[in-house]
Amino acid sequence: MKNLFLLCCLLIAIPAFPQATGEFKTVMDRIFNGVQAGTNVTSLDASATSLLASVQADGHWTDVDYTNANNGSGWLPGTHFSRMITLAKAFSNTGSTYYGDSTVRQTVVNTMNYWLGLSSKPTSTNWFYYGITLPKDIGNALICMRYGPIAGVPSSVETQMITWMTKGYTYNSSPGSDNSNLTDIAQHYIMRACLTENGTLLAEASSKVASYLSVQSGEGIQADNSFAAHGQQLYVYGYGREFISGVTNIGAYVLGTSYAFTSAQIAAFSNYARKGFIKVSRGRYSDFNVFGRSITRPNSGGADAGMVDKSKGIDLSGYAAEYDAAAARFRGTQPASYQVSPEHLHYWRTDYTVHHRPGYMFGLRAVSTRTAKSESGNGENLKGYYLTEGVNYIATNGDEYFGIYPVWDWNKLPGITVPEITTYPVRSSWGVNPGTQSFVGGVTDGIYGVSAYQMNDYSTQARKGWFFFDDEVVCLGAGITSTASQAINTTLNQCLLSGDVTVSDGTTTSTLASGDRTSSLKWAWHNQVGYYFPDVTSVRLSNQTQTGSWAGINSGYSSDAVSKDVFKLWINHGTAPSNASYAYVVLPGKSATDMGTWTSTHLSILSNTSTVQVVRNSTLNMWQVIFYAAGSFTAEGMTVKVDKPCTLVLKNVGGSELTVFAADPNQSALKLKVGIQSALLPTMKELSLTLPTGLLAGSSISGVINSSSPDYTEPPADAPVTLEAVADAYVRDGASYQNVNYPTGTLTIKNDGVGYKREVYMKFDLSGVPAEIDSAILKIRVNNANTTVTSTRWEFYDVADNSWTETGITWANRPLPGGKIGEVQGAIAGSYVTLRITNAVRARLVKDKLLTLRISSTVVGSTTDAQFTSRESTSAVQRPQITVYPKLASSWVELTRLNPVADAYVQGGTNASTNYGAQTVLTIKKDGSESTTREVYLKFDLASVPTTQKKTLLQLYVPYAGSAVPSTTWEFYEATDNTWTETGLTWANKPAVSLKLGEILGTPSGNYVTLDISEWVRTKLGAAGGRTAAENFVTFKVISTLTNSSADAQFSARENGNTAFRPQLIVSGTESTLPVSLVSWTARRIDDASVELRWTTASEKNNAHFRLERSTDARSFEQAAIIDGNGTSTERLNYRFVDSPGSGIVYYRLQQVDYDGARTSYAVLSVAGTEPEVTVGPNPTSGRVRLDLKREPVGAVTVGVYHIGGQTIQTQTGQKSVFDFDLGTQPKGVYLLRVSGMEKAFRVVVE
Repeated sequence: MKNLFLLCCLLIAIPAFPQATGEFKTVMDRIFNGVQAGTNVTSLDASATSLLASVQADGHWTDVDYTNANNGSGWLPGTHFSRMITLAKAFSNTGSTYYGDSTVRQTVVNTMNYWLGLSSKPTSTNWFYYGITLPKDIGNALICMRYGPIAGVPSSVETQMITWMTKGYTYNSSPGSDNSNLTDIAQHYIMRACLTENGTLLAEASSKVASYLSVQSGEGIQADNSFAAHGQQLYVYGYGREFISGVTNIGAYVLGTSYAFTSAQIAAFSNYARKGFIKVSRGRYSDFNVFGRSITRPNSGGADAGMVDKSKGIDLSGYAAEYDAAAARFRGTQPASYQVSPEHLHYWRTDYTVHHRPGYMFGLRAVSTRTAKSESGNGENLKGYYLTEGVNYIATNGDEYFGIYPVWDWNKLPGITVPEITTYPVRSSWGVNPGTQSFVGGVTDGIYGVSAYQMNDYSTQARKGWFFFDDEVVCLGAGITSTASQAINTTLNQCLLSGDVTVSDGTTTSTLASGDRTSSLKWAWHNQVGYYFPDVTSVRLSNQTQTGSWAGINSGYSSDAVSKDVFKLWINHGTAPSNASYAYVVLPGKSATDMGTWTSTHLSILSNTSTVQVVRNSTLNMWQVIFYAAGSFTAEGMTVKVDKPCTLVLKNVGGSELTVFAADPNQSALKLKVGIQSALLPTMKELSLTLPTGLLAGSSISGVINSSSPDYTEPPADAPVTLEAVADAYVRDGASYQNVNYPTGTLTIKNDGVGYKREVYMKFDLSGVPAEIDSAILKIRVNNANTTVTSTRWEFYDVADNSWTETGITWANRPLPGGKIGEVQGAIAGSYVTLRITNAVRARLVKDKLLTLRISSTVVGSTTDAQFTSRESTSAVQRPQITVYPKLASSWVELTRLNPVADAYVQGGTNASTNYGAQTVLTIKKDGSESTTREVYLKFDLASVPTTQKKTLLQLYVPYAGSAVPSTTWEFYEATDNTWTETGLTWANKPAVSLKLGEILGTPSGNYVTLDISEWVRTKLGAAGGRTAAENFVTFKVISTLTNSSADAQFSARENGNTAFRPQLIVSGTESTLPVSLVSWTARRIDDASVELRWTTASEKNNAHFRLERSTDARSFEQAAIIDGNGTSTERLNYRFVDSPGSGIVYYRLQQVDYDGARTSYAVLSVAGTEPEVTVGPNPTSGRVRLDLKREPVGAVTVGVYHIGGQTIQTQTGQKSVFDFDLGTQPKGVYLLRVSGMEKAFRVVVE
């Protein structure tokens, strides 16, 4: 009775916090129940008894070294808190013999007071303990002590311990803000919020976690449902598992409260849990590729059924069966094949592939310039140097690799082709090490797929492909070349030895004794997996004991020797191989007997070169293809052509309609053109695919090709290549920001005081760019700009070091710039800035084909800052881009230059009915009202453009530009009506427009601007002989986009006195022989009603016929006659036709049409009477030359200047008597001047 009285007095004397209320109580109840869940009370009591016996009176344990600062797996002071929690759990567990025990309660208080009273506080070099472990342990202990039957921890002690929960990193800066770390920190923030009933803190913690429950552009949940951490590094387990643990804990805590996650946030989490986390496991085990450095910890590699259960707990009930099936496989209560359906997944954001069949799983991990190699840190992963080089996980049971890691031969990991080093360089702790090549990726139709890895590292190059079918995976390697001093090996597998190893040379089958040997084999088999060689191959095979230690791969563990029996199979390519190759087929789920009867007749390796790898599966009517470069491939009566490097799955091969699945491993192309030609598609048909961009770049897309598809058109040899940035970020100086990464959002640029300076970095992949280029233009958009941005200049530098990553670059680790490329003036928001970077691109094309640019601001000022639109923008046209123009084909020449037949500008408002056709300039402007807005119209006649044209440029000269012109964009459109006249066009009657042809950035005065309209011109030319005369005319409308009174400009009009400044269409292509093959083409009036037309050819080739057309206005032509040609002839042939057009002026046009429809147009002739007397001079000339008809012609006359070799130099058309030409820029030589309607050509010599 006396003891009971003393206990009651003691409880009365100890102040304690009141029990939580409302939602705080709900959340705290759930935290407490989580701590106690699954507790074995018997074991708990035994542990508590032992701890009570060993704890000292002041609350410490003598076997805990409180001065230890280890950063590895065993921070000894942390043991103090784990023991504290054990006692707190016993005190609050109703099933424990220590439930409500006052001695236990006092011991817990003593352990807290001991910690608080330490004069030298324990420290750790690993932030994780103070940032996560310690505050979570304190929170769990304090909450448990709230749930005993008697008062728990005194309020003063609890307050001090809560303060200790805040001593580590917050979740507002890295590393605390990094995804899984954030969820861990948020958990103890929520504990602290409940203990103090702080609603603001609880809402903040929940909201912080919720912000990561969506697809991320950096670390976290990826668009492909994988998980990245520590740079774009694959971490589905490790940090990805911790993320699931934290989210499910918090999700369960706040479920049904005002702090709960939204349905969209749960959906994002669900996609990752079901389509990412669950997919990387086979049976009770998970692919070692997804663990990162944690694979070097003992017992790592198991599939986590507990995380599956927890995910199910916060997800929609409709997914319960899916979670239950996975959990059953993970626990082993169901076989590894349980409810596993055929599936092929490629995770393009993390360079990881998974292939599932009921009988097996095949995992593949690679690395690109966009992702990171496996890291080291905390003394872990000491030999993982090759852990991302195309490593395979081949599993039927799942346990094939479990625990093998300390004895692994780390230079022979499954699937890799690397030098046989014996000393493994250890990468710097936490360093982000990206791959060296961008062509890494794969394509999938959901069931089948192909993955590619273009490797160029460790002084070794290889083109590696994996082709995934139902019962087999075909593995190909080509172009294997190395300058390394070690032998180069390709390893098929290295796993735990389990049972017999059986081999066959194609004649004899045998079971091997333990050992290491070289053999020429047709196939090998071990532990339900076969390895088949299409050609008998010399391989090395080892089935014997290997020895190592955990300390050899992780310094935090024992150095005791570990030995395991290991199966290892590899191909030795020798030292310094050149263009070596390999081919083998992996056959999981087979017995040795199966291998003896298996045939490869349904499989055919159609190509295995460094350019293209192709595997055909006749059972599936499928081709799987890797094009490492644009090109074509033909086999078995089918040709496949692509205009860019890509991966393809072709289905229904041999049929009349093929389904095409495609992906761009470079993740940089915007479009892909695929052509197919076969017996049922005798004409090559085309599929044009718009490729995914942004976070979806590299994902698969599909389409069909059949007889209704358009014919394949070859892209122009000089078609420009547009590249988007593959990485961009800005960095910021100052102590608080120099280690912060800014990978997403806009790109801030500023020059200001310390802590406010920002620089922008952009990286471009040039692997799709031709070796020889004409020019390269960088274009970036100004998204926002401060008030004095135009007072600064932006400088652009090239950067030699391309190893930085978008999610890893900071001010502290940014690569230093090299040479200055150029600079531009700061520009206002909404404008684009461009810079010619041709030399910088050329320099990188002969190196690693990666280009990094650093952009900085020159003027220091608080209002000179701006933000560029980044590659994450949803608008493709606003992302940073480089447009590269390939070098013009050497066989091309300039065919002709055309001036417009009419040009004018129009002005709105009060001037809407005014015509400006006679002006010598064409004004363009967008202003606040129509009255001051001007638009430009140009009309051209394409009749004389030959079908041999390959490139057509519209060129305008800018004699005047307002100060804001560099901030505007000039847009070009095709008009729908070409009947307007130069002297009649006004704003009120201007023709409507249809197709947008392109845009050009506003350019300062004194410059030419050009727009490439080659593709559009080809469509306008159409089929030979298929256009009427009216259809030869085209109209361009040009407008300005920026509303600004200072963004006005003028283009020179066709009336300009200097012919070089007039608008022109510049047409280039294969050389035309127009003036040579047609010796003469004349028209003369016989009488008032009749006209005689004559022409003579020197030679003809495939000439079907001539089409003779007439007109009364030189604009609208009609057919007058069709005159048969003479096919192919080398003789001089004369043609004559008499037409009866009646009296008056008449114009004739001659067209020659080939059998294949190609068409050539000749000059328009006018017939008005006898030929005038003509003079030409000076002759010889060094520049200008004048042709004088001596009298005003009746109707328009065309005068052309031709090189003696046949090329058109200049043409002019007009109703005038004098024609001036400037030949000063032409090479010395002989030129001909021809006048429409005249037989005679006038010879001019340029000196």
